Amino acid sequence: MAAATTVAGCILSFSLVPSGAGSGVAGLARLTLFLHAVAYFGFAAVLSLHFHETEAGLAEAAAISFLFGLAVELAQIPVQGRFATFPDVVANAVGASAVMLDNRAGLVSEVIDLERAVVEAFENLVSP
Repeated sequence: MAAATTVAGCILSFSLVPSGAGSGVAGLARLTLFLHAVAYFGFAAVLSLHFHETEAGLAEAAAISFLFGLAVELAQIPVQGRFATFPDVVANAVGASAVMLDNRAGLVSEVIDLERAVVEAFENLVSP
């Protein structure tokens, strides 16, 4: 869960920085929707590692990622230069739900298999 917390913290950091704060991302305005989708796909993918890739677990990861994105959009309302927009919410949903489609492609499952192999190797080192 530490990885999911880190990803969520990064999303919050980038999402709640006031617009005039010199963040240097103004030139990326055209990529905003793509960046939203990638961020929430990443968050859902990291969460899916915790839920261990069952269909229900992937759906939970996608739902949590989407709801977090919705909360972040609402949190932007009082931030100067930030706006909660419907297209951003849709991009968050697309990114979050893409983790369920990726289950068919296998990227997340490859990461989960790697995680299991590392845990197994560690357990073999620790256990006599």
